[in-house]
Formats: sequence, structure tokens, C-alpha cells
Amino acid sequence: MVQTSLFGVSTTDYTYNGNKIITATMTNNGASGGVINYTYNGDLLTKSETYLNNNLTEKKLLTYSNDNNLISYIHLKYTQQTGKKITVDYNTDGTITTKTYNGDLVNQANLVSTKIISFSNGETSTLIETAGTTTTTSTFTYDNKNNPFKNIAGNSRILNAVLATSTGIAGNIYNVLQVTKSQSGLPNATNSYQHVYNSLGYPTKTTLTPANSSYNTVIDYTY
Repeated sequence: MVQTSLFGVSTTDYTYNGNKIITATMTNNGASGGVINYTYNGDLLTKSETYLNNNLTEKKLLTYSNDNNLISYIHLKYTQQTGKKITVDYNTDGTITTKTYNGDLVNQANLVSTKIISFSNGETSTLIETAGTTTTTSTFTYDNKNNPFKNIAGNSRILNAVLATSTGIAGNIYNVLQVTKSQSGLPNATNSYQHVYNSLGYPTKTTLTPANSSYNTVIDYTY
């Protein structure tokens, strides 16, 4: 996966064992960007560790309930000595509520935001985030084609919702077409995505047109 943006060119090469990602090797503008090693328990992704020049720089830990539902996600950054924790609660109406806490490598107890996430057709449809007194609503629309990672073990609508970002690989089954964010008193901001597909309906190129920038980001996929 090659991403070309205002900041240069970054490349990620993925290595698999069956349908499980084992490693992701990254380069940024020709220099090493590190290697991510993935760990699974069965088909559940439980850990990823990022190394740069053989030094551990980041670790992500995922915890599940007895019925295999994601209940917490911890992201530790060793170079900054910071940590983030996201807890996941499942609501009776089918939505989930996540709470994000910041802290250090040992404790993450400073609540920074709460999100209520709704789903449609296996994908995140709306995400309502409250941080302090500010509420932001994000609305997602998708194509009906194949997401590059749809068949990868550990990929799930809950994990994608918890990590929801406006990147070219957003989505679980399909590919995102638009992400519209709205806040009271501000105009809506929409990030748009255009995809070029191969004969099997998988994207070979994604172009992100951000709402507040004249610089597009292009992502090329090789299978």
C-alpha cells in the first residue's frame, strides 16, 4: 500500500500467514518507518508491536470478553511515554459506547472523550463524539465494493468503529466514500474518497479529497 501526500511517499508491505497479517514493513520517503508484528489468539487480533531500528516504539493491546467481543484497546507510545485506553460497552439498541482515556505507559485514567457509534450493513454509520462541551457528529457513507482488508482475520466492524479515522482503508466490508463532520455553529466538513477498482471489485487506487485542504492524498494498492 503506497500513500502519496503533502508529506511525501510512505509504503507499507504486508506479510500474511493464511488470512492473518503477520508483519507490516513501512518506509517513509525512502527511509525505514519500522516494522509492525501482529499477534493473534485464534482469529482474534490481540497485540501489535512496532519496532524502529530494533527498538520497541509502540504497542497496541486488545482485550475481549468471553464471547469474543472487543472490550478494551490500549495504545502505548514508548518514545513519548504516553498511553491511551479505549473501553467499549455494548448497548441494547445495537450501538456501542466508547470512552477514551489518556495517561502514561502504566495508567490511563484521564477521560478525554465519549463516543456513541451506530452501525448499518456491517459498517459504522454515525459516530457522535463528546469532548468536554463540544459534540461532533460524523456520518459515513460507503460503496458496495470490497474493502482491501475484508477477509483478514481480526478485522471487524467493532474494531474499525473503535479506531474510526478518515483514512483510505476505513471500513470493514466496503470502502468509505464520504465522512461528513458537523459541530454546532460550524459549517459541515466532508472528506471525500474516489476509488478505482479491479475486476474483482477491490480498490487499486483511492484518492482522498479533504474538506479543509487543497492537497489530495492518493493510496495505491497492490495485491
